[in-house]
Amino acid sequence: MDRVVCVGSSHRCAPVDILERLSMAPEQQDAFTADLLSLPTISEAMVVSTCNRFEVYAVLAQENDADQMDDDAAMVAAHTDILDVIAQHSAIPVSDVRAVTYTFAGTPAAEHLIRVAAGLESMVVGEQQIIGQVRQAYRGAGAGPVLHSIAQSALRAGKRVHSETEIDDAGASMVSLAFEVAGITSLRGRRVLVLGAGVMASLAATHAGRLEASELVIANRTRSRAEALAEHARQAGVPARVVDFDARAHALDDADVVISATGARSYTIRGEDVAASKTRVGQRTPLFIDLSMPRDIQDSVEDHGATLVNIPRLGEHHHQVSATGEQMAEQIVAEELSQVAGQLRARRISGDIAAVRRRGDAVVAEELSRITARLGLSEQQAEEMHSALRRVADKLLHEPIVQAKRLVEADETVESSDVLQRMFALDER
Repeated sequence: MDRVVCVGSSHRCAPVDILERLSMAPEQQDAFTADLLSLPTISEAMVVSTCNRFEVYAVLAQENDADQMDDDAAMVAAHTDILDVIAQHSAIPVSDVRAVTYTFAGTPAAEHLIRVAAGLESMVVGEQQIIGQVRQAYRGAGAGPVLHSIAQSALRAGKRVHSETEIDDAGASMVSLAFEVAGITSLRGRRVLVLGAGVMASLAATHAGRLEASELVIANRTRSRAEALAEHARQAGVPARVVDFDARAHALDDADVVISATGARSYTIRGEDVAASKTRVGQRTPLFIDLSMPRDIQDSVEDHGATLVNIPRLGEHHHQVSATGEQMAEQIVAEELSQVAGQLRARRISGDIAAVRRRGDAVVAEELSRITARLGLSEQQAEEMHSALRRVADKLLHEPIVQAKRLVEADETVESSDVLQRMFALDER
């Protein structure tokens, strides 16, 4: 666990323009991860990139040289390398990246990922989308055994928090908070234009349907995905139709609310689109909700009388959660962290276990050679004697090995490298 590092930035410490430049689409994350894994200081890596979070989780490479760096020096070298790769991919000077990032090393890095997956670090505490985002990051990661264990614990914690606590009883999400900030409690009689057909856009469409929108109009670059979302809405009893993505500006003319969640690298709606729509239909302007990072909707829409709710504005509001629910969630995080820490400590003892078994094999071979020479055993008798000695050695070693693993798993103050080495004097041979 002491060779795990997290370097990240979020809505808590970085302005929105920096988060926009750090944000990465899945294909960009693949290239970024490949660059991380090409570093001599990194052996495993994964990237969590959401609308208000960018984090790198990495495991330091084990040095093979005789003149090894100590753990502190290795951590500093890896941290510097990670910052350099972030700077290269985001086109942000490394000094600026350093200024807006936080770093967790060792157990705190694992704890942070578990807290993130549990929704405790989200802008909307308890929101559930983050579990899917962490799962996507894990699947696309260069994860080895260490990150695999930590990610699995994080995902398990996220599921447990939402099934065992009351933290999300209100159905909190970025979408529900956006409607709350916009002051919308009902969409009865209102037409809603949804731009995008991904997870966030689908959640927005579902929420609009629950608020009794009179019709959903859906536009997406891949029309088939928009058609699928519209069909899902119709099956739920919500009128829905699809328009071409290139016709989205004209779709503003009869929209009361516009929700954009495309994850595009350029604006889907600009100020001039609103101005042109007002020219066509009069002074009425829709309410705009932008759930993307980088931002989909240009701030200048407000220059034309429109109201805009976006990620930066959501960050100014604090969603209240049940104190009991949050306490229970914190307990789950602590339990999962303790479990994965024990697993990783036990994994570190595996090399010493192999050394003990090799020591046992060597002793068996030595004694077998003496017995064979002294008693003149036949080949068959020697094989039977070898099997008997091996069984004795395995039985003698089994309980000490099991107890050593349990001790290391249960007590973080015990150095895994010391237990079997001292017990069997492994350094003496």
